[in-house]
Amino acid sequence: MPSIWKLASAIDHSLAKPTSAVRLGRAQLAHRDAEEGVPHLHALVAIDPGLAPEADELTLWPSLVRESAIRHVLDMPGGRRRIEAMLGLARFLPQANRDEALAGILDGTAP
Repeated sequence: MPSIWKLASAIDHSLAKPTSAVRLGRAQLAHRDAEEGVPHLHALVAIDPGLAPEADELTLWPSLVRESAIRHVLDMPGGRRRIEAMLGLARFLPQANRDEALAGILDGTAP
């Protein structure tokens, strides 16, 4: 069994990599209330502006955090990343945004 110091060192090492920190932070969102979750989400977006949650994640997040994440995706600049992010959240989006994501597939913006 690893010592607590080895574990702490492994956590510090993983947090030094932005993608690892974001992955860890995303996992924590399901366990935070809206008051803590929304600022936590904004901090994650500051680290990774292309943060694109999946629909399965959103079902676990508090509603205000979910709404903030959807707003973030809809505020992304146009292009492949936005279309791909919207495709992952299709069931949570208004019809106009679903249509935009479909148009992005059809015009080749996203696969």
